[in-house]
Amino acid sequence: MANNDKQANEHKSPDVDRQRERERDSYIDGLIESDDCWNIYDPESGARSFNHALALTAGPDRWSITYGEDAYDQYPYWVRDHWDAWEEYQGMLERAFAAFHRQRTLFHVWPIKARAAAVARRGKGGATPARAARGIESRVAHYLARITEMEDVRASVREAVASEHEVAALLEHAEAADSPQLFNRLLLYAPFWRRSPLDFAGGDGRALIDHLFVDFAVPEFLYQVWARDTTLTYETKWLGWFLVLAQGGSLYRYAACDTTADWYVTRAFQQHLFQAPANAPFRTACLAAEIYRIGGGGRELRRILANPAFVFDVTDRAHAERLPGIAQLHNTVGWLTRHGD
Repeated sequence: MANNDKQANEHKSPDVDRQRERERDSYIDGLIESDDCWNIYDPESGARSFNHALALTAGPDRWSITYGEDAYDQYPYWVRDHWDAWEEYQGMLERAFAAFHRQRTLFHVWPIKARAAAVARRGKGGATPARAARGIESRVAHYLARITEMEDVRASVREAVASEHEVAALLEHAEAADSPQLFNRLLLYAPFWRRSPLDFAGGDGRALIDHLFVDFAVPEFLYQVWARDTTLTYETKWLGWFLVLAQGGSLYRYAACDTTADWYVTRAFQQHLFQAPANAPFRTACLAAEIYRIGGGGRELRRILANPAFVFDVTDRAHAERLPGIAQLHNTVGWLTRHGD
């Protein structure tokens, strides 16, 4: 009995409540950053984590803090003191899983019947001519603009995948490369496959990406986009860059087609992306390319990176027009080039 009283007093302690709230907030922040939580194209881990995150963010839930994360099962007790929060949680959950159910239908098995157009497009044996995919800029822009419209996306993916055997092969290769989540993203962008998963000779996740999409060299730093949630608006920009460059397109032309973000590049910018550090964050890689484009070098890049005010996405119009913007960056790089010694 004494132990029970002690535990009850601990649960009522404001300090204990505040500590547990801080722990909960920290955990929620981790979930928000977690790919598993917000990549709801993953029908397994996405469903569980999304459910958990919604439960944790549903409002004041001291009942759950006190009695454990399964306290939501204690509906009659919990709801007495937190009816508003419970209703909010239920509404969020219903909306979320309605959307989730619509999206997970993307993973239904494709019919056995082969799709002749898809097979013909990739060529016999998966061979693909080393030439730019026709109209790749507008195709990528159109697809990414409706990436959240799952009915349209599902139809496009179904049309692109030749048979259920390609889906099974893709899953097998992704798991063999120790990247099971990569399967979902590669399948989502099946309309841009250049070769069939059935013809993949084996290798890591990078090799699988190259096999499916790449006909032309892609800057190293762009490969990291496949490890991120490629349905988020910020990420679709870089995913679009990867697909366009991998299939011989022009970022200058793509900028005119892309409606998902307000960005621009000059005609000469693209070639300097290959000088960017392989593991650089996207905005740092773009900053490096711009510095090299206007005549700077590694020394100027290191000095610019030492000032956080200059570390912005130089291709983003909103960032480029603020101070310090693109004009001040150019002036500073020019001065460093002339007087850096």
